[in-house]
Amino acid sequence: MKYRTLGKTGEKVSILGFGAMRLPHFETNDQIDKEKSDEILSYVI
Repeated sequence: MKYRTLGKTGEKVSILGFGAMRLPHFETNDQIDKEKSDEILSYVI
């Protein structure tokens, strides 16, 4: 994995991230579909 230094903090962060804002959800109540989300996260990890 590639890393870069974050500003003046000196911390190393990966240049690739996985945003979780758009995890799948049920259309009826906007709750996150945990089963489908777990499937996606397992795939990307």
